[in-house]
Amino acid sequence: MAIRIGIVGCGYIAQDTYLPVLAEIGRDRVEVVAGFDTVQERVDVVLKMFPDASRYTDYDEFLGHEGGLDLVFNLTPAPLHREITARALEAGCHVYSEKPIAATLQEATELTEIAHEKGLTLFVAPSTTTTARMISIKDRIENGDFGHVHTIKAHLGGMGPAIWRTYSGDPKVFYRKGVGPMVDLGVYMLHTITGLFGPATRVEAIGGIVYPERTILIERMYGEKITVEAPDVLSVNLSFEGGRFAHLFTSYAVPASKTPFFELY
Repeated sequence: MAIRIGIVGCGYIAQDTYLPVLAEIGRDRVEVVAGFDTVQERVDVVLKMFPDASRYTDYDEFLGHEGGLDLVFNLTPAPLHREITARALEAGCHVYSEKPIAATLQEATELTEIAHEKGLTLFVAPSTTTTARMISIKDRIENGDFGHVHTIKAHLGGMGPAIWRTYSGDPKVFYRKGVGPMVDLGVYMLHTITGLFGPATRVEAIGGIVYPERTILIERMYGEKITVEAPDVLSVNLSFEGGRFAHLFTSYAVPASKTPFFELY
């Protein structure tokens, strides 16, 4: 029987990534049976790929979908993740959430406790370490194929979504307090680093706001201003057991470069 999936947040990331992949997997394995968004037009996009799916603009009605939901995909903006996930878990649904899991460690812990108490699975992006490439790299490090790997250097940045001319979502969300380049970009590298080296024993970080105001270049919002609330430059040093270290740089204030995303030493 196919897994019955409900999509929460039918914007850019759902339309560009998740829905096409789910459609490719095949309805014998997964079936999108419901979509929720506060904007009706975005919910309608779900129906183009999954014409039998029900559409909702009320979250309670979505969670009460006739026939039930096995798995909820939380693809909403970061500030909404905690509430959306908690309510889905309380309704008895497994949840896959876009990053971050929540705004604070306490909120994240509360969500994992709810999932544990109800016997549900809570999976949170990014899934970088589950890819064949990263599994292979981890195996080769552990087998000593690269010698003694003691340091990881990671870099992931750009000028941010304000200049993504074809972006169909709201770029302002990315610059709010609690979001920024670490939550949007750096988390991929951070997840990779800890996936290879394990939990950090010490973390040191500096950061700040280089550009307090950004101008949107997306056509439909062209010229609108964004007040930047989250640091747009962050530099993080991490220490690990066994004399291992890592450095991560992430930013919304640097142009694209040829700097490697990831280096092992």
